[in-house]
Amino acid sequence: MDAMTATAILAEQLTARGLTVTKQDVGTLSVTSPLHLRLGETVTTGDDSYLTDYGYEIGQYGDEPATASRIAFLLGVPVPEAAGSDCMTAAQQQPADADTISRLIAEALSATEIPPPVDRLVQLVELLRAETERLVPLVRRRADAVSFGSRDWYTLIQTAERAEDAAQVQIGTTPLAGAIHVADLARWVQELREAHVSEA
Repeated sequence: MDAMTATAILAEQLTARGLTVTKQDVGTLSVTSPLHLRLGETVTTGDDSYLTDYGYEIGQYGDEPATASRIAFLLGVPVPEAAGSDCMTAAQQQPADADTISRLIAEALSATEIPPPVDRLVQLVELLRAETERLVPLVRRRADAVSFGSRDWYTLIQTAERAEDAAQVQIGTTPLAGAIHVADLARWVQELREAHVSEA
C-alpha cells in the first residue's frame, strides 16, 4: 500500500471518529480534536507505519481502524464500543495503546528536566486526565472485588480518589509549574495502572 492510499484510508477512519482531518501533503495528516481545541497531532507515514508528530509509531499500514482509534484516544475523543473490535480504544487495553501511554508517562515524568512548550504541557495534561478517567473506574471495580475495609481495599480506594483530585488541579501558568503538575499527574497514572493490574 502506498502512502497516498494509506493516508486516505486513515483520514476516512479518523473522520468517522469525529476528528477534524486536514491533508498537508502526501503522507501527512493534521488531526485535531473537536472536544479539546488545543489538542492536535500531525501524523506522517513511514516505510510501513504511521508516526506521530513526536516520532512515536502509532500504527501499521493495513491497520487503519485501530490506528485511528489510538489517535482518537490520544486526542481525548471517545470511540463507541459498537464500532467493533478493530476500533477498540485504549479503554479496551490494546497492547499498542498501553505502549503509547507508557511513552506518554515517560515524557511527562521527564518534563521537569527540560520543560517542553506550554502547548505541549497542556496537551500532556489533557491526555493524562483522559487516562485517569479511564483507569479510575477500573481501579474502583478492583476494590469492589476485594474484602471491604481490608488493606487492599483502602489502598485501591485511596489511589483512585487521590488520582481524581490530582486530575482536577489546574495546570500552573509558568513552564516549570506546568511541568511539575504534568509529572505529578504522570505518577498518579502510574499508580492507577499498577493498582489495576496488581494481584488482588
